[in-house]
Amino acid sequence: MLEVETNNDFVFSISTRCENDSHTQIPINCVRSIRNHYPNSDIFIVDSNSPVKTHINDLKEMGCIISELENLNYESGAMWETYNKIKKDKYIFLQDSILLLGNIDEFIKKDVAIFGNLISNWEGCGQEHIEWIHQNILNSDYRLENLSNGFNLVQYNSFIVSRNILNKFKDKNLDKILPLNKIGSCGMERILGIALSLEGYPINEEIQVHRNLIQKTLTYRQ
Repeated sequence: MLEVETNNDFVFSISTRCENDSHTQIPINCVRSIRNHYPNSDIFIVDSNSPVKTHINDLKEMGCIISELENLNYESGAMWETYNKIKKDKYIFLQDSILLLGNIDEFIKKDVAIFGNLISNWEGCGQEHIEWIHQNILNSDYRLENLSNGFNLVQYNSFIVSRNILNKFKDKNLDKILPLNKIGSCGMERILGIALSLEGYPINEEIQVHRNLIQKTLTYRQ
């Protein structure tokens, strides 16, 4: 496990994949937006096996820690790589297409906070995603039938979470659910919401990062 010598008790973890040269500015813009508000914070980059690597040196020059993992498991792979390599009290998991527009200290203090919209249960969920969720959640100790009040998803798989909660996830084998495609990545948004709800951390407006503090750039990658 890396011991990062800073005064921060949190780390930003960015999952990125650059399929061509036009994508390489996306993680750079994300890091730049973080540095505008948190100039000395730790930023851990987990590259999802990008065919194009030209962004890596730029990110190193911006003070980022680069994972050596050739991640094939989308945001979930990045989450567990960060958990395993860096021990912090709080983790701020971001897709690289999210830009930080302001200080989010208010939300870093919470056990959980989300960056996306409030989307409940199976709203907007395709049949292929539902089937993936029902099949893969069985690899963990979480069960859909134990939900009493439904759930909201963790949109973009981007959220702030304490290590204590990640420990609970790991104890219940959530780290055994590793997407291999975009369907799985989208399915994990709901599995995370289900797990948080079952652990007693329902997603609601109180833990939603204010819309004026972030910007989601529109990108689509495989």
